[in-house]
Amino acid sequence: RRETAMAEIPPGEAALPAASKITIDDESDDTESDATPAEIKAKIERDVDELFKTKTVEEMEEIEKKLRRDVETADAEISRTIGGSWKDFMENSKDIDLITSNLQEIVDGFAVVRDTLEELPEIIRKNNEAMEALRAPQEPEEFTPERATFAAGSRLKYLVDTPEKVWGALDEHEYAGTAMRYVAARDCVISCVETSEPPHLTRDEAFSKFPAFKQQTQALDSLRAQIARAARKALESPKAPRATIASALAAAVVVEGMSAERALVLYLQTRRAWIRATLRRCGDAVGVDRVAGALARVLAEPARAIAAARACFLGGEPPVGDGDSPPLVYARLDEGWDETDVANVLFAGVVDPRREVEAWRRIVSSAKPSRLSRARVTALCEEWLAGVASDALVATAEKGFMGGIRTVDDLVRVESVARAKAEAARSSADEAAFVDVLGRAVDAWATLAEEPTSHRARALLAATLGHGELRTAVDAALEAVEPPAPRTSALSPPAEASAMWGDPTRGDESESARLGVAHASKSPRSALDFDRGEASRDA
Repeated sequence: RRETAMAEIPPGEAALPAASKITIDDESDDTESDATPAEIKAKIERDVDELFKTKTVEEMEEIEKKLRRDVETADAEISRTIGGSWKDFMENSKDIDLITSNLQEIVDGFAVVRDTLEELPEIIRKNNEAMEALRAPQEPEEFTPERATFAAGSRLKYLVDTPEKVWGALDEHEYAGTAMRYVAARDCVISCVETSEPPHLTRDEAFSKFPAFKQQTQALDSLRAQIARAARKALESPKAPRATIASALAAAVVVEGMSAERALVLYLQTRRAWIRATLRRCGDAVGVDRVAGALARVLAEPARAIAAARACFLGGEPPVGDGDSPPLVYARLDEGWDETDVANVLFAGVVDPRREVEAWRRIVSSAKPSRLSRARVTALCEEWLAGVASDALVATAEKGFMGGIRTVDDLVRVESVARAKAEAARSSADEAAFVDVLGRAVDAWATLAEEPTSHRARALLAATLGHGELRTAVDAALEAVEPPAPRTSALSPPAEASAMWGDPTRGDESESARLGVAHASKSPRSALDFDRGEASRDA
């Protein structure tokens, strides 16, 4: 069979191309015929069986190697095709799909915006009609007994809800809004209930139907104290923003009935108390770093406090502000006391709040504080600055501030560190506002720290000079000094000077001779070496 198969091979071809011929025939059959996959598989199996029947082992190994090379070549070609153009195409297709979906979303969004803009005029018209209807004078409804009872119940609910509203506003640091709610409840709602006349329920009728009215006055009085304490507490923080300071001062004006001047004094006194507390915490057991840090905070506080006072009571005036911003405290008061929509916002939920609105207007007209003049603000700030300087000196002389500074070297370090920290915390805007209020530049160290540090230096010097019984030694030395010898003329030097510097009439003398003369005369310094021991070198 082998010889017959070899005889059938055309001249010029080896045995290996015969297998290649079979493969080509298979490919042509696969492409030209319409055979099913099962038929193709069966044909391949028949060809493989035929090969094993007609070929030797060596020939089959050669065929296997060639087929493997063909497969590897085809695999590499497919990998190049898929890894290049095909993979890029698939990734680009995904990106195109994503872009298409995003663009569709954008188109849908624009369609919604277009529809909304088309409907906007109608929406605005309806809202305007609704607002006009709310602001238009309402025809008073007939107050039946049921409606009168319902109105009284709405006022009781307003009062009962007030503590929760107040506490929530205090947590949000809305002190001015809290004060407005308190005044609306205490001075408007309760006042109207107690002076109510038909067709509303009278006071006795309201208290009879709603006994909880009797406790509301006392409950609201306790709220007044809570609001006042929270507002004053907000002024104590050195890091409080100016908006919070203005809100707290506005609350103090409303709840405590303060004038604008009294509110400014309250703020300055609070900052002065904070400075005293800062100095008081640096006693005998405190070292250089803590004393310097406290002193630096004290040096930075006047500019910050006076700049905040300017913003709250004078507003944004040149050169720092833009000239149009109003004082922050008055802005918060005007914002809270705006009569627009008082019935719908401040007294929301109260049935027929016309009486409360009238009471609110009376309170507004009588409670708004008059504005402070620039001269008055300047005078109060000057007085406060002088008081702060006095507090720093008293804290050093009487309260133990800098008591932990034991040497002059430590005192010098305190000054150096405090100046550096104060300069690092310096704000150019605060400094400009400070100069604008006082009308002059102020050296914070010279104003606040020069006297305290000088006082401490004198105390350290006195303690040093009192060391080692120095007074006794000095007295003994003075007693041992011989009286001066008489002079030959008014122009001749005394004997002590001749002994020390030499007699010019005798010419120069040797160093040993001058030293001998010096040792021979008893000087005040030699008298300090008394028998009980030498004086302290530190002294």
